[in-house]
Amino acid sequence: LGAQVFVPPGDDMAAMRWSAGDLLAAVDQCVDGVHVDAARMSMAQIGRKAMKRSLSDIAAMAERPVASLAAATLPAAMSDESACALADAMRESAQEFNAPLIGGDLARHRHDGPLVISVTVLAGPGPVGALVRSGAQVGDGVYVTGELGATLHADGGGHHLTFTPRINAALWLARQLGERLHAMIDISDGLGRDAGHLAQDSGVDLQLDARSIPRRDACSIAHSVMDGEDYELCFTAAGDVPRVTSDGVRITRVGSVVAAGEPGAVGAWMVNLTEVDIRELRALGESGRGGRGHRAGSDGVAKPHEARRDVRASAGYSQGNRSVPAEASAGGIRIDSFGWEHDS
Repeated sequence: LGAQVFVPPGDDMAAMRWSAGDLLAAVDQCVDGVHVDAARMSMAQIGRKAMKRSLSDIAAMAERPVASLAAATLPAAMSDESACALADAMRESAQEFNAPLIGGDLARHRHDGPLVISVTVLAGPGPVGALVRSGAQVGDGVYVTGELGATLHADGGGHHLTFTPRINAALWLARQLGERLHAMIDISDGLGRDAGHLAQDSGVDLQLDARSIPRRDACSIAHSVMDGEDYELCFTAAGDVPRVTSDGVRITRVGSVVAAGEPGAVGAWMVNLTEVDIRELRALGESGRGGRGHRAGSDGVAKPHEARRDVRASAGYSQGNRSVPAEASAGGIRIDSFGWEHDS
């Protein structure tokens, strides 16, 4: 990478300097059988989700949308009418969030193959520049927007299709908090895992209170931590933080940033979990529930990730060849490793 790239791959967006200022870019894919189910969702729903997933990365860094590009590989049997519905939905969603679709590409499988969509978004700097994941500071509060969990309904619908990328909320927070806003991420893989990303990148522990998490549809704490595809924001900030944004988005404090209990073992920890909560976390992990997207399982039905099943027991978790107690200096149970292998 050239010297002009000052936020390289690893954050929600890359950032580079160009003649008109800083330009940020992010790319994300949406694959049938992984993130969507074309057998149960309309092309309009899939197109909107594909675009909004990438736009959520702009929110994660509190930046201003500039433009978007998209490429798709269509199933061999997809009709022109369906392809137009897909493209129209993507174009309309991009325009709604001030990221006009300025280019793209279409291809079609010669034989059987899934719908694959790739969306690239471009953004310019927001009120505080590029807000990265590595800025959390000891003493910060940990906050989330909106409500978490219960994102996927039995019929394939739900919040994962209807969410609003929190771009306006992120820009408002950046204006209100300024330099007191230290780190942020969008919650796509579930609060547990994404809070863990903030902790690891910042070299701190995030201590979360299970009873403070705002839960959608009165879902369980385990589902609010593990379901994923919330596309809300998790951020850390110093000092007082408003409880609601100017456009009515709820803000809830769910924890604090504390010093890492042990070097090399930083992560997200949760207090006030009951034995029932812990058993459900373990059960969800063992069943493959948790993480971004909805993979097609062995029965061919789209479902949350089956692949990540590395569940740490409540008595402790594995760190290399040694056993680390779950009760650490940060307190509570480490939740960013329930049901997931830490992949790159």
